[in-house]
Amino acid sequence: MKLFILSTLFLVFLGSKTALGLDVKERDKQQHIVVSTAISSIVKSYTGRSDIAFGTCLAIGTAKELYDEAQEGNKFDEEDMLANLIGCGIGIPIGKLGNNLFFNGRTLGWEWKF
Repeated sequence: MKLFILSTLFLVFLGSKTALGLDVKERDKQQHIVVSTAISSIVKSYTGRSDIAFGTCLAIGTAKELYDEAQEGNKFDEEDMLANLIGCGIGIPIGKLGNNLFFNGRTLGWEWKF
């Protein structure tokens, strides 16, 4: 259910500006969201820890923005960092779902523990 809610919010964000003024229709912002989502979901799925996934995702996003700032004619873009932040947050529950998937030989299965 949480994934459904987050997915719905994500689609709403793609069609409009966020409450913080981020225009997610821009291709650059969409790329930041998608890549950050992928990073945080993979790290969360691999480590099982949300804090490490979120921190790693934010560190990579920050490093990319610092790299951009070092390039002539570029600057550190706070809106790109906001897009990274949104993507990092979306990726955590997706990565949690990845913890429930398992692959055993030729079988892909789903395991849920309560």
